[in-house]
Amino acid sequence: MTLYDADGRPLSVGARLGGGGEGSVYVLGREHVVKVYVQGVTASRVEKLVTLARIGDSAIRSVAAWPVALAYDAQRHPVGFVMPRLVGGAPIASAANPQARKRAFPQAGWGWLAHVGRNLAVSFEALHDAGVVIGDVNESNIVVASDARVRFIDVDSFQVSSGGVRYACDVGTPTYQPPELQGMAFLGAVRTPNHDRFGLAVLVFQLLCMGRHPWAGRYAGKDELSFEAGDVIARLPYAYGAQAGPAGFAPPADGVRMRWFPERIVELFERAFAKGANVERPSENEWAGALDRFEATLVRCPAASTHEFPEAMGACPWCSLERAGFLYFIAPTHAVARETLDIAEVERRLEEIPPPLQMPMPVATSDAIARGEPLAPRLVLQRRLWYGEVAASSAAALSATHWLAMGQVDLIGLALVAVLILTRPSIGPVRAQRIARLRAAEAAFGDAASEWRRVASGADIERKRADLRAMLDAYKGLPAKFQAERQALERDRVRLQMDAFLESALLADARIWRIGRTTRAVLRAYGIETAKDVDAQLHAVAIPGIKTSKRDALAKWVRNLKREFVFDPSKPIDSGTLDALARREQHERSTLERHLRGGPIALAREAADAQARLEPLRTTLAQAAKAVAQARADCAMLARW
Repeated sequence: MTLYDADGRPLSVGARLGGGGEGSVYVLGREHVVKVYVQGVTASRVEKLVTLARIGDSAIRSVAAWPVALAYDAQRHPVGFVMPRLVGGAPIASAANPQARKRAFPQAGWGWLAHVGRNLAVSFEALHDAGVVIGDVNESNIVVASDARVRFIDVDSFQVSSGGVRYACDVGTPTYQPPELQGMAFLGAVRTPNHDRFGLAVLVFQLLCMGRHPWAGRYAGKDELSFEAGDVIARLPYAYGAQAGPAGFAPPADGVRMRWFPERIVELFERAFAKGANVERPSENEWAGALDRFEATLVRCPAASTHEFPEAMGACPWCSLERAGFLYFIAPTHAVARETLDIAEVERRLEEIPPPLQMPMPVATSDAIARGEPLAPRLVLQRRLWYGEVAASSAAALSATHWLAMGQVDLIGLALVAVLILTRPSIGPVRAQRIARLRAAEAAFGDAASEWRRVASGADIERKRADLRAMLDAYKGLPAKFQAERQALERDRVRLQMDAFLESALLADARIWRIGRTTRAVLRAYGIETAKDVDAQLHAVAIPGIKTSKRDALAKWVRNLKREFVFDPSKPIDSGTLDALARREQHERSTLERHLRGGPIALAREAADAQARLEPLRTTLAQAAKAVAQARADCAMLARW
């Protein structure tokens, strides 16, 4: 193929690097490539390419493979454009998705991914500052280098304006478009930086959440939705957000959780994925600042150099996921220097802890004797006067019966009773107060007695001693346990090789009938990235829009791969599998050693504290028993009144 520049000079076109339905990209010297369109270039496209080349300044060219000139055929017709050649990068999907990342960026950790997200936000800002709107944000038009630098490709689709003329972005990938644009035709549509910021947030989410899409969740509803067409984005809240639960939407059971992130990043995701015509999404500066701060909080796991996590979490979440079978990073085992645990010393310390005291309760409430508190003299006098009035009134009533009619006597009697009831001095408040004191005293004695029984029995000490002895037995059995697991791996080498073979088959590299680029992206959004994922997970994952025909095509692809597999008996067990086993052994060993080094010392201290605790408890019990006896006697004094 012979192409020419604007001055008619021939261009040195080399090998084809790749391409798609729109055109192909060829090598052009050491520093450039040329994109040649399959179909003719329209006048409007030529104008757009000329505009792109003209506005391309140093800021834009630092973040994008920007057009620098047009390429012509022998008849002087524009057929494509020249742009810088990007060497050594990989699509951002290869950074976000775990299996592809293990190939493209094997040493990457969570901090590196956060830094890619930060650089991505800065790159978005550079384009927006120049008046450029990306429009078709997606995972295949961004390239990442090993140093976390980000570059855009396929920029001829971007929306640009010049001289009052807007050159639209006529395409869009639904899974990266905001809710307000779902279902619309993109041809001629006006896009804004706020629309782009939705796609930016999706890409940041995928980088931090191991390739998962923010809407790739578990939906309990019965609606017919298509993930590929963007229905889930248009009609459901995002799966990890505050509104997902009431809508019957939930994140997948495995993987990253929002609680791992600082509140600032969680809040940015909530704002970015909110619905509404006037939603103002987080700016590029907000994302860059938040990701810088997040990266600064990360610490490295002592067991694996690529395991990074916020220091505030305390424990490495990646190790926990790895023990559950989810390997998101290549994690070579570190040899951790440690002292050898002295098993005999641990056993000696456990035996030195004194046996349970088993001391009986030293006192009971019946042991204490108390004299009840009498009523106040004033209340006693009032009660006695009242009784006198009752006697006098009764005598007067009896004498009146000699000369009054029976009906009059009844009326006088009723009136007398009413007056006496109303004027009787009450001891109700005193009674209530003394009963309350009795109940409080009995409760205090019960608490003290329970504490005595707990401490004196030594049950807590014996339970903890038994736990430590079980840990010591487990520690002694670690070598045999993991030797048995290694032998099991040796016996299972055929399956392990098959798994490794299927894991090496990426959906992104395969040619599968009915499974196009968009469907592959949807599958990756749900954590299905390899043939092994298809074989192990697809049947259990409900993906809106992935119908039976596509599932059948994927299953056929896996069956064909299995038929191609050939076991190699000379091939050793995959080092990653052995590393994972070694890390699990190291984790169990270090956990047991931590407990066994400090546990016996702490338990001996606790046993001594229990012994010292009994004498104060004896005093507390005696005082509590005396208080109960006093309260009972005080209540008994009220019986005579």
